[in-house]
Amino acid sequence: MNWLTWQLGVVRRRLADIASRYQLARILKLLVLFFLIWLIGAFVMYLFERGHRDPVAHRFDTYNEAVWGILVHLVSGFEDYVPATTGGRVTSVVVMLLGVTLAGYFTAVVASILVDLAQRSEYVSPVPAFFRFKDHILICGWDRRGPELIELISAAYEGRSPPVVILASQASKIPLRDVPHSQVWSAEGDPTSERDLERAALSGARVAVILSDPAWSVGAGTLTPADEFVVLAGLAIESRAPQVHTIAASTRDGGSDLLHRAGIDEVVEIRQVGRLLLAQAALVPGITQCYEELLMSSRETNEIYRVPVPGSWRGITYAEAAGILARGNSDSEPVLLLGLWPAGRSPVLNPRREPQSEQKVGRNHRLASGDQLLILAYSFPRLEERAHGNN
Repeated sequence: MNWLTWQLGVVRRRLADIASRYQLARILKLLVLFFLIWLIGAFVMYLFERGHRDPVAHRFDTYNEAVWGILVHLVSGFEDYVPATTGGRVTSVVVMLLGVTLAGYFTAVVASILVDLAQRSEYVSPVPAFFRFKDHILICGWDRRGPELIELISAAYEGRSPPVVILASQASKIPLRDVPHSQVWSAEGDPTSERDLERAALSGARVAVILSDPAWSVGAGTLTPADEFVVLAGLAIESRAPQVHTIAASTRDGGSDLLHRAGIDEVVEIRQVGRLLLAQAALVPGITQCYEELLMSSRETNEIYRVPVPGSWRGITYAEAAGILARGNSDSEPVLLLGLWPAGRSPVLNPRREPQSEQKVGRNHRLASGDQLLILAYSFPRLEERAHGNN
């Protein structure tokens, strides 16, 4: 996503948010109704009053005078213009009553806007009804992990984060202070409902992260309410938009199998990760600080990126690609090639010269379409630019 495309997306979302925030659709309907009553009323009055002239009273004997007279009736209701015919007087009464009704409706709209603005100044803005999000991050459910997740996402993209839509039962009550990110919207609903998922623009999401919902308290058999929520949300997403990559966390041993069967693409087993980190700390004391540094997202920390192999690199070996990156390294934006993710296979970190199994690849593996390089860098590396720099 280049800078201009990202900026245009931000502007479009902001305009939609402003339109939703100030209820521009309702105000537009009010204006259209006002003009219809004004012009139609003036035409009807002119039909009744034309040809009736009185040197003392004001008449509606021309269309221009009728337009002005009806405007006075709508705005003030004063009888500055007095109709001469019965039909004209009935029209005058109807127009005045409609003017009073419009004034009440206008007052209600303004009051609603003021109340809504006061509430929205404290909570995350809802998704605009007439705007379709695309390439956003969808968060299903909301718990204590939510604010930190959004903070890390925002830090990783250095202020150019994609929009984030939160779909949860209490999404409209999420305080702004808990969401340190300007590109966040809320959609109140049930993430296990396909209809609510579509309201949150599931089909256009780049990824869906399933948390949990404290309001979900059903539970069934050996499943906890949190597990059941994740499973049902995963099934609903898989049914509606199987192309969206889904991510969830499991707090129970063996929970990944259940979640994978529910259609969730990527499962983080919290207990398993904890045990592995504990074992690594026992083998290499202090190593957890390195893992924490790697997992933190900011301008001062490195990230592991999955970078598609450029077209000009296809056919060269992994070892040759490592040489290109090494020669093109810079002091300001250094990169480190960690491994390879071959198409249709498992990732390999720091591959040996010869593969150790059929599922692994070696350093002599020739890069092909669909392969991805695993690179450690401060920002997303542009491999094509580095390749040209070495020519």
